[in-house]
Amino acid sequence: MHELSIARSLLGLVKENTPEHAKVRSVLVRVGPLQAIEPGAMQLAWHAVTDDSPLDGVELSLTLVPWELHCSACDRRWTSENWSDPCQCGSCRVDPIGGHELTLLSLDIEEIEPEESKGSQPVMRKPA
Repeated sequence: MHELSIARSLLGLVKENTPEHAKVRSVLVRVGPLQAIEPGAMQLAWHAVTDDSPLDGVELSLTLVPWELHCSACDRRWTSENWSDPCQCGSCRVDPIGGHELTLLSLDIEEIEPEESKGSQPVMRKPA
């Protein structure tokens, strides 16, 4: 299950891109068809790598990108769920474009108060 290694890499990216005093609520990832990610397996892998970590319970949302195709006979470009669809011109000389996407699109975070300042009073400063 290659989803486990992808989940581990994704976990590293999330940690790397999370501000110091923030809690991650959800993660949004765009996935191209050549990644061959099965969404259910990816969810299981995500839960496995985040279990008993600060990211335990963080929601992972996947946006699955369809195939982008190009017809070498008529130069038409289109998207499809099936890479083997023939072109409208009738040609079967269809090639996929891209499809390798695996992009961390966004993190939904909540700022949290640092431990050392909890319970302390705000410091009042005189204007300069």
